[in-house]
Formats: sequence, C-alpha cells, structure tokens
Amino acid sequence: MPTATSKATKSQISQYMSNIGRKGGKLGGKRSLETMSPAARSDRAKAAVNERWARYYKENPDKVKPAVKAKAKPKAKKSPAKRKRKKPARKRS
Repeated sequence: MPTATSKATKSQISQYMSNIGRKGGKLGGKRSLETMSPAARSDRAKAAVNERWARYYKENPDKVKPAVKAKAKPKAKKSPAKRKRKKPARKRS
C-alpha cells in the first residue's frame, strides 16, 4: 500500500477494500446464522431459492411453464332457515 504522502491508484484501493471485505465476509455467514431466529433463517433460505429459480428461468426462457390459475370456488349460499337471526334487544327495567 502506498505511503501517506503518495496517492493510491484505483486498483490498489480496490484490492485493499476487497481484502477488508473478505475478512468480514468469512465470519458474516456463520455469525448471522448463530444470531438469527429459525423463522428468519427460513425466510432467508426461501428468498435464496426464489432468486436461484428466477435466475434459472431468466437464463432458460424455454423452460418456463405457463402459470396455472386456480379456479375460484363459488360460495355456497345459506338457506334462509340456516341463517342466524338477530335476537331482539332486551328491555332493561
């Protein structure tokens, strides 16, 4: 690395920053897994899987399957006899 009086080149700065990032990067994954809750780990894993599949389908557009829309089930109407009737308000004395 250059001395304090000389100027660093872009490649020297890039190499220095890369070395600093590598130090933290080696610990980052293990440390974050120790401190994360199981739900947070699951969310992170799901996001990673979705990202991998998105990249796969972006690189292989011929492999994309058409989306299948689920048919909405019609709501069953309750017969008048089964409807709950509101009770009249009680008179207070």
